[in-house]
Amino acid sequence: MCDKHSNMEYITKILHIIIIYLHIFHLRGIKAVVCRRQMTDIVFMLDSSYSMHPPQFQQQLRFVANVVDHFEISENEVQVGILTFTHMVHANFHLNSFLNKKKLKEAILEIPYVGGGTNTGEALYYGRTKMFSKKFGSRELAEKLIVVITDGISENQTKTDSEARLAKLSGIHIIAIGVGNEPADRELQLIASDESVFKVDNFDALDTIVESLSQHTCSDESPPVQNDQAETFDECRKRPVDLFFILDNSNSIWSENFKKVLNFMTEVVSHFDPTFTRIGVISYSDDVHLMLPLDNQLNRTEITKKIMGLNQLTGGTETAKALRYLTSYGFLESQERPEAARVALIFTDGKSKKPGETKFAATEAKKQGIHILSVGIEEQSDFEELKEIASEPKNKFMFHVKDYNALATIKERLVMNTCQVQADWRLQTDKYICSFPESTDVTFIYDSSAVGLYRSKIIRKSISGVVKIVDFNKNNVKIGVLSKTCSKQNNILFSDYKLKSGLINSLNAKTSDGLSHLLRKYRIKYQKSHHKTSSHRSIAIIILDDSLNFIGTASKEAERTAFKSDVYVMSIGEYISKEEAEKLCTSSQCLFHSESYNDLPYTVLDMFKTIC
Repeated sequence: MCDKHSNMEYITKILHIIIIYLHIFHLRGIKAVVCRRQMTDIVFMLDSSYSMHPPQFQQQLRFVANVVDHFEISENEVQVGILTFTHMVHANFHLNSFLNKKKLKEAILEIPYVGGGTNTGEALYYGRTKMFSKKFGSRELAEKLIVVITDGISENQTKTDSEARLAKLSGIHIIAIGVGNEPADRELQLIASDESVFKVDNFDALDTIVESLSQHTCSDESPPVQNDQAETFDECRKRPVDLFFILDNSNSIWSENFKKVLNFMTEVVSHFDPTFTRIGVISYSDDVHLMLPLDNQLNRTEITKKIMGLNQLTGGTETAKALRYLTSYGFLESQERPEAARVALIFTDGKSKKPGETKFAATEAKKQGIHILSVGIEEQSDFEELKEIASEPKNKFMFHVKDYNALATIKERLVMNTCQVQADWRLQTDKYICSFPESTDVTFIYDSSAVGLYRSKIIRKSISGVVKIVDFNKNNVKIGVLSKTCSKQNNILFSDYKLKSGLINSLNAKTSDGLSHLLRKYRIKYQKSHHKTSSHRSIAIIILDDSLNFIGTASKEAERTAFKSDVYVMSIGEYISKEEAEKLCTSSQCLFHSESYNDLPYTVLDMFKTIC
């Protein structure tokens, strides 16, 4: 048996490796940002087999609870999930089950001892495929860490080896802790990532880990930006962004904390170059106040001075009003920069007065291409409401800190996530990025009666994005829209059906008459004045969604249309039949797809850039 000193050495090593992997993470495609309290998903896999007695199992639970006690548990920092394994796997709770540290620790200590075999391979499989899935709270940008604690040899070593390799290939770091003499060194090494294998003689030393952890508890201070971050932030300064700060100015915020928010805002502003980034500020309580418009023409020093000079108001938390104001008046068309991303950063320490209206207002803002980052401060801020307000993905656009002093811990991530937002129309700084070598007519064709008023507005907004990038002055380019049908075939008159069955069949009948009618109208009237020649080009772009689940005669009309025009098809939504949409295409390269109407402005532009 090892002496106490030897055990403590091992425990300290275990602790150090956990600390290292909890506080260093690598954003995909971005250089590493070192932070003392970083976004990490941890899954503890606890052996609950017959080789372990119930008192020893309880020591495992205390060990995990003590580790958890020294980290910030929240959606933006550390999340913990736990499974126990015997010959079967038992998911005790998932990563998104507990975001409150006290409740999490209580749940850990209540995990029951099961008894059985030691199917470590199945535990690793379940952890990789289930515990680290988006459904159960795993976050795309979070570091993923498994801590396996076992006192026995796995039943199927081949499967254990295979599943460990698959987990590590998927980006999960594994720490393997063997307790006692039974776990084989070779198996622990196969399970663990490099230099992450540890063995102790017994469970007695686990309770002493609290002392070691206390020396390495995360600091509230935000570490300085490393040298390898300088280039990343420099790139950030040069990206065109229209950024609005939306500042909670209600009674719930003390004056001292209000000043801390202002200081934090100026620190964020310091990472942007006013040459490329415009900064605006909206303040809200019972009413909304535009404190700094986007077109303020101020330099960074002047903006900082303006922010620090803001006075605190009083009143309730009318978040919905602030979001409505942002959507209607924040990004005025007269001040619009198509190449710039529209971003809003909203701070709040409480729940809004009208949560339902807040949710609706946030949804409407996002429909207008505004990307919202929500920052909740202190425990009284509403997690669910922060989720509703924030854009997708939530792990990039939603933040929560325990107090105002902790705002500094999210500064670098918040700045980087803001910089990564794509501009509304995905444009570069060139005014025109699309031109045609010959005289060109482009007609967008969609059945407005089928898609409805709301979706028609999105389609027209998407078309307006195309208008912005096309050089109309070159080679006589014209763009038209054909959307309204005059067909009467979908109408049902009183005298049409005498039997209920006939009426029901007619109501349920699949029809594509509207699109067929529009294509016929385009072919007869729009194509009449032009022939497809080397000096003139006609383009027909058909837009359709799952409201048209049966193409019918429209495919014949599209085939006829293709004699004089280049026909392209944009299908929208996950439920539209690709086979049906392909019937409108005259070549393998004419079909484009948008996952949703929210993505349509971008995918239409991508399609149009391909066409021109």
